[in-house]
Amino acid sequence: LLVDGGLSNNLPYFPLKDMGADVAVGVDVISNSERYPYPKSYADVVANSLRILMAHSRRKIRENFDVIIEPDLKEYTASNFSNIEKLIEAGYNATKASAEELNLIAKTRKKAWWKFM
Repeated sequence: LLVDGGLSNNLPYFPLKDMGADVAVGVDVISNSERYPYPKSYADVVANSLRILMAHSRRKIRENFDVIIEPDLKEYTASNFSNIEKLIEAGYNATKASAEELNLIAKTRKKAWWKFM
């Protein structure tokens, strides 16, 4: 059975570790935009159930990351790319807000991460 990565691995930590990553930085684009609209049909019930399942999975996997970056995407849905500049800006701002934490990791880890770029 093949499923979308969003269902089975929507915050992919283990592939990073399998590749030998020393530091795991996750970008959670869903956490602060979770919505469970009132269901109006059986399909809505199923959709909300999947959202809840994915949220539970994501919350559990987040514990493994060294840093989690969370862009503020409350205004957007998973299929709303109408204002890509604002999405990029939200990601930039969230990363900038995590700069101190990222710099601390860069200074304290023994591996020279920049050699892999």
